[in-house]
Amino acid sequence: MTFNARLLGLGPLLALALTAGACGPRGDESGSAPADTPVAEVATPSARVALRTPGEQAALAPFGLLRVAPVLEEGVDGPALRALRHGRHMDAEAPDFWLSIGSAALPLASIQASPGRLRIDAAAGAPGIEATTTGRVALYRITAPPGETIVLRLAWQPGGEAETTLLPARGRRDVSGELTTAGGLQLHLALDADRSFTPVPEAGTDTLALHFPPAEAPLVVRLSLSTVDHGAARASLAEPGAAEFDVAARATMAAWDEWLGRLSVSGEEEARARLATDHYRVLARYGDIADGDGRYRGPTGEVRRVPPGSGHIGNLDLSRDIETLIPLLALLAPEKLDDLWDTLLAHEQAAGRFPVATSWGRERSRQEGEDAQVVPALPVLAALAARQPEGVRVDRALPAMIKAGTLGEAGGLPWSEYLRYGYYPADRAGEGGIGKSLRASEAHHAIAAVSAQLGESDVAQAFLVRALFYRQLWDGRAGGFRGRNADRSWAGVPEASVREANLWYPARFDIDGLLELVGGRSVFRERLDAAFSAGDTAPMDPALASLPWLYAFSNAPGRAETAVRARLERPDPSPLPEAAAWRVFATLGLFPVSPSRGDYVLSLPATESARLRLGEAELLLEAPGTGMVLEAAGVDGSRLPGRTVSHRRLAAGGVLLFERREEQGGEG
Repeated sequence: MTFNARLLGLGPLLALALTAGACGPRGDESGSAPADTPVAEVATPSARVALRTPGEQAALAPFGLLRVAPVLEEGVDGPALRALRHGRHMDAEAPDFWLSIGSAALPLASIQASPGRLRIDAAAGAPGIEATTTGRVALYRITAPPGETIVLRLAWQPGGEAETTLLPARGRRDVSGELTTAGGLQLHLALDADRSFTPVPEAGTDTLALHFPPAEAPLVVRLSLSTVDHGAARASLAEPGAAEFDVAARATMAAWDEWLGRLSVSGEEEARARLATDHYRVLARYGDIADGDGRYRGPTGEVRRVPPGSGHIGNLDLSRDIETLIPLLALLAPEKLDDLWDTLLAHEQAAGRFPVATSWGRERSRQEGEDAQVVPALPVLAALAARQPEGVRVDRALPAMIKAGTLGEAGGLPWSEYLRYGYYPADRAGEGGIGKSLRASEAHHAIAAVSAQLGESDVAQAFLVRALFYRQLWDGRAGGFRGRNADRSWAGVPEASVREANLWYPARFDIDGLLELVGGRSVFRERLDAAFSAGDTAPMDPALASLPWLYAFSNAPGRAETAVRARLERPDPSPLPEAAAWRVFATLGLFPVSPSRGDYVLSLPATESARLRLGEAELLLEAPGTGMVLEAAGVDGSRLPGRTVSHRRLAAGGVLLFERREEQGGEG
């Protein structure tokens, strides 16, 4: 076996400029080869990360507390900088702290963003801004034109009704602050500067302006936030590595290089840059809100502490995370799975229920998402258990999962109603009853899977029966899932009440049952063909993300390659992290169709060679040749029996070899 030598090269820091409505490499700063030439060997993995959209042009450390992102508005002459915000959610309504420069929005000349560092060049005569972060501290270096005063304006962005304070310290170099929302969320601020300022509260607002006199050297400002108290935020400023801007920036970029270096692929530079950017988007998704001493404020306002060396993930969105993000994180960042386990279990212990979506560690309002999802933490926990089969966390999770799947409400509807009828009746739940019923079956399948893993066969069998309740909503005449009323009569007109997206959802937990309902592998392939012909296959609909790989279960498995390629090559790909994770899986030729099974369905990779560092092991993916269809696959010389491979086998490392063949009639 030989391996592609192009696999090993990565590259220096890529800084991309946003200039008056155009984005692209700035001069020769990218260090990239032209897109149509073979890859040149360059120095660091972060070279290929291209942060082109304003929404993701931010400075942050891997799994860090703060994401320093520009808030832009349209000015007279183009984009203008309104403020810099500090938080993990791009949602404008999330509680946050904003820092702005000057008395009005700054017209922009360019924004350069790369992993760990942000540079903003304003129009002539305005200050230039650099930002970086450590795990818990944001650092700014602000350069004013000679003789000009620098004015920093500080304000909380409460995201709703809140009480806020900002108080300058007596020495006129420090500011402390606090935000408390009506829902009980607390954020505490500690800010310091390397020179004295004059504080000026702005009349009629909650904004505090800091006026710094002219000086030759750039102004350096540092700030940190804590959910616990001001002392914890202040302690973060004293952490090693947070004292000097350049030291912090180098350390953060080195940390990104280490994380991003866990995945590399062969191919031309443009494709490698796309993959590196998607890899970054996945790793940038989660932030640890624990202070340096391990404390954080829990979902009901209590102060808790993580185990030594652990973290608490403060920004979850479990209805989006299960399909692609968490299985990919299990491959590329397995040491972070314990933090996810502990976050979910601690939230349930404190609040009496698992979270759906959180901001700063507290449940946030999600009318649509919460209403549409039924206990999304259960399949997430099953996916984690399938990838970490041993350990006390799995034992601790099962009782809480059983409680979550039988007591109280799920998605706003009582479990007792689902258990009584075997579905959520349409005349009680409305049109959303079908989706809620399918998700309830998935949740019960998750409990069955974890129970079986722990040897609790009776519990597993009981919940497996409940996991198959969804089959009662199958209407063979309509060819899909339909709502039933409480008296078991069908609801609505067949053609109007069947949603195609619902058809594919049971593949996440009961692919064999779905094949039987549809009418076998041949009909299954026809339904897939029709779905792709209709074009309604958006990858980030949770029911549709795995659609290309479902061909593997049809009578034409070779069509999976065509379907994956077609979706992967779509223009204007979404920057959302779950979409990025989907593209990483598609590039590698793997997909977790049923996350709780702990295996991956295979398709041909979109690269000849790939290398993954999986903890202590290393996995090489090789797909030599020119054929466009997967003939077979094997690990370390042993052929796999079909188109699936287990997570445990991948995590052990070795060589996963994909054998190609040419397309045959009916497969393309």
